[in-house]
Amino acid sequence: MSPTDSQYQSTPGVLPYDPGKGNPLIVLEVDEHTAIGTMTVGQLLNVVPDPIASEKPDRVAEDPRLRKYGELRAEVQRLVEGAKAKNAKAYARYLVEGYAREMRPAATPAITLYHREELEVVELAPGVRAAIVPHGDFFAAIDGETQRLGWGEAAQEAPELLQRRVPVLIHHGKEESEARQAFYDLNTREVKPNAAVAIAMDTQDPATAITKLVAEEVDVVAGRVNLRRRQLRKRDEDVLTISALRTGIVTTILGEAGLQVGSRPVAIPEGTELEQVEHAVVEVWRAILELLEEELDPERRAEVVVSAPSVLAGIGVLAHQAMPSPPRREGTPLTVEEVLERLNGVMWERTYENEFGAVVSPWDGIAGKFSPTGRFSLGGPKEVGHSVAKALGQPSSSEGRRVRGN
Repeated sequence: MSPTDSQYQSTPGVLPYDPGKGNPLIVLEVDEHTAIGTMTVGQLLNVVPDPIASEKPDRVAEDPRLRKYGELRAEVQRLVEGAKAKNAKAYARYLVEGYAREMRPAATPAITLYHREELEVVELAPGVRAAIVPHGDFFAAIDGETQRLGWGEAAQEAPELLQRRVPVLIHHGKEESEARQAFYDLNTREVKPNAAVAIAMDTQDPATAITKLVAEEVDVVAGRVNLRRRQLRKRDEDVLTISALRTGIVTTILGEAGLQVGSRPVAIPEGTELEQVEHAVVEVWRAILELLEEELDPERRAEVVVSAPSVLAGIGVLAHQAMPSPPRREGTPLTVEEVLERLNGVMWERTYENEFGAVVSPWDGIAGKFSPTGRFSLGGPKEVGHSVAKALGQPSSSEGRRVRGN
């Protein structure tokens, strides 16, 4: 239990806690087992030991504190590997760019910490309370551990970050089963925004900025790009989602390498003149969208493949050849007119009935496939983007002849 108000009273000039037993952390109590506070990055790295070190037997064997921390952490956290390890490095770069280099705005959520034993809370001054963290004690991060890893790596590059304060939410004196449940709840009950909403909110990514420029300046799609839905419904009057259009813009900038990007931020190749690329992208996509205006009619959405992200991605790979170098990779450059020539004659219909009365698709095995029930489904950019790009960019290939009805 937290001390009562009467227990907070102390003799004037005498500290209300024993400095020999612990350090004070200014907090705002939520309840008797939960508090909100801030600490410097340096403090955070001290009271939350290195999660990676706690997973190394040789380090644990020589450090009793690390071993004890590792045992607790194993109960309330997952291993640092795979996507988590990769994300920690990306987070470190984000922290350095945002807080040390001031290259972009940055915002970090509170890190949720767990302390098995209940912490003593004392009043330092009227209305000012502090949780006393015993010397040598530690917390385990049950949410935000990737941020803790990121701060550790960021501080290596920019030591001044050690003095920056970070918000923390502290759970103390709770059973480990509650901490495990909190880990589950915090990691599974959140609802992330769909790609369209996330992209629409992004103000830093250059590919997103160029996508918005196309959506604003090209008359065919101006005011008709949906910023909120992952997928358009039959009754929607918009012609594209922003995430689908961005997929085509990303591959226009990066070529086939852009097929693996998804909604992640884009790194523009070194030496690229951004304004020159913006102009080139708007120019080629204005021509492409004008060419495909009839196919983009909402009334035809269910009949054609044009608005599918995988097809837009393939179109973007072709349009990449009309980009300046850099970002254009090696390959024969094309003019905008030559890009349009390769798109002319393409059959954009999803399916049609052949002379024998069978329903077939020129895109079968290229952009999608038929299900056992006979429904034709399109694949995603990562799955079929390469084959779509080949069909559009190489008219004489078997894929190219098929989508042109030859």
